[in-house]
Amino acid sequence: MGVPSELIANADTLTGPDRDTYNSHTNMGANIIWLNSSENCKFFVKVCADMCMHHHERFDGTGYPHGLRGSDNTVYSRLCGLAIRFDRLFVNRRDVNEVQFDFVINEMKFDRGAFSPESIDLLAKCKSEILSYYKLLQSNNLITV
Repeated sequence: MGVPSELIANADTLTGPDRDTYNSHTNMGANIIWLNSSENCKFFVKVCADMCMHHHERFDGTGYPHGLRGSDNTVYSRLCGLAIRFDRLFVNRRDVNEVQFDFVINEMKFDRGAFSPESIDLLAKCKSEILSYYKLLQSNNLITV
């Protein structure tokens, strides 16, 4: 959102002003969500804006944009970040199967500061449902692994 595609393609190696520009997507997304001022959607807008703003925070407080630690970040944003990381790692595997699923879960556990151990355990318990979902996406050519 609002970040040049060449920065997105190189996100893992960015430094300095390019890193700052890339990191600004969280604020841009939240600001767009806040444009909805309908009273009927107040809670939904608050949750979605928070997810946009804080999905790159880490459980150990070393994420961005605000360095929120543990429960200082909402459960919605923590789960959004977990889902984004899982999807990014899992879709990049060769196949949608239990071995790849377990590999990704272990890789996420190895990055100890990123997520609460409880949230990774909850994700792991949903293995069969998640695998079914990804297989459905794959069979409908909505993802290519």
